[in-house]
Amino acid sequence: MDYESGKSKLAELADRERGLERARNEATTRLQIIDEILFACLGWDRRACFTEIRIDGKITDYELGDPIRYCIWEAKREGKTFSLPAGTTSGIVSLATLRDGNQELDEAIKQVTDYCSQRGVGVGVVCNGHQLVAFLASRQDGVPPLSGRALAFTSLDEMLSRFRIFWDNLSFPGVQLRNLHKLLQTDSTKQPPDKISSRKGGSRDIASRDSFQTHLKLLADLVIADLADLPEQEETFLRACYSPSGALSQYALTSKDVIQSRYPVGQQRELNLDVVEPVSDKPGDLNNQFRDDFLERALNARPIILLGDVGVGKTIFLRYFLQIEAKNDLTDAIVFYVDFGKEPALVTDLNQFVLMKCEETLLKDYSIDIEGDGFVRGVYHGDLLRFEKGTWGKLKDTDAHQFLLKEIEFLEQKRNSREAHLKHCLEHISKGQERRIVVVLDNIDQRPPEFQESVFLIGQGLASAWPASVFLALRPSTTAVRLDVE
Repeated sequence: MDYESGKSKLAELADRERGLERARNEATTRLQIIDEILFACLGWDRRACFTEIRIDGKITDYELGDPIRYCIWEAKREGKTFSLPAGTTSGIVSLATLRDGNQELDEAIKQVTDYCSQRGVGVGVVCNGHQLVAFLASRQDGVPPLSGRALAFTSLDEMLSRFRIFWDNLSFPGVQLRNLHKLLQTDSTKQPPDKISSRKGGSRDIASRDSFQTHLKLLADLVIADLADLPEQEETFLRACYSPSGALSQYALTSKDVIQSRYPVGQQRELNLDVVEPVSDKPGDLNNQFRDDFLERALNARPIILLGDVGVGKTIFLRYFLQIEAKNDLTDAIVFYVDFGKEPALVTDLNQFVLMKCEETLLKDYSIDIEGDGFVRGVYHGDLLRFEKGTWGKLKDTDAHQFLLKEIEFLEQKRNSREAHLKHCLEHISKGQERRIVVVLDNIDQRPPEFQESVFLIGQGLASAWPASVFLALRPSTTAVRLDVE
């Protein structure tokens, strides 16, 4: 769907509706007009739009965007109209003006504001088919939503005559670019001061890089960017370059409200979800209480979900936490780190892939070969004692060679179940060697929804079955398992 096609479809709709006098109910208004405005005129994909979403007994008519919810549309029956004061045409108008003397519109605007605030959605729209009011129902600029401004259209003909504004602000690509935010926040956003260069006399020519600056840029591109990925330099890099701050508490570890608003308490228990709240939002090193709480929560047979938007530092926080803050607690720990932002995308069996990465880590980083005869016999020592007392045990004195073959066959059966074998090996390491096990599944949110859900379930299974602390890094808006509460 492009701009020209959308405008053509709106012209057809306006021609068809012009001069007709109908009193459609809300459902018919949605079916015959609003659906066409959204999908035929504004280019929204039906697969990324949802209707009749219920949360806490409140039902929205349209929620647009997947996985990110960009806006909520509230449909009203055709007969619920609104008007602008004399001399005012469609365009930007204050919400106070729109609500004054329009009780039904006032109630609808408050209703959408409540929905958007509850769901964390920025844009709210009220539409009766022929008329439309779009506004910022959830703001972060210090302006109360009901005190802001709105983009209003009083008829389909007005939408058509101002289609460029209509498309730029309410179409799918326009909403993605946050054009309505830019349009309606100009009343609260102060312009930055002039550049210092504009107030200085003399030449304003742009200076080119000298040879020293050029060399520095090349070094940054070729060397510095890769320092964080060198295992032998990781601890030095983190100590020198990572700076814990209050932003970590505000973003990297989202508060319990995120989980509670997405999952009711019963479903949190069913999904084995757990949340660690930040102890303090003061800048500086993480304190001992936070560190101990973080590790303790991770031992409760539940995965720890680290929620945060892109760029807030979930990955670097985990690395800093494991390498620096919790280093003394994890001195003898075995850490499995699977970065799904770097691993191959074409994996047919994610569960087997995770198991393979864990086996590789044990062998490469900790020199533990779970296929070695001595190690395997240590893992299944108790099973071998029971085997010796069983039916084949009598061969040990009469036919030692045959007994050894049967014993090897018995151990081979144990090893054939890859998942169970690795679990027994980790239990042996955890109990026998008193070593803590940590599993980190990072950058899951960079993959498609089906991929995220699979890894989420794998992490949940590992946390409940393995003697391990399991961490998963996700974005709040793209949590792998999304539940529609009916």
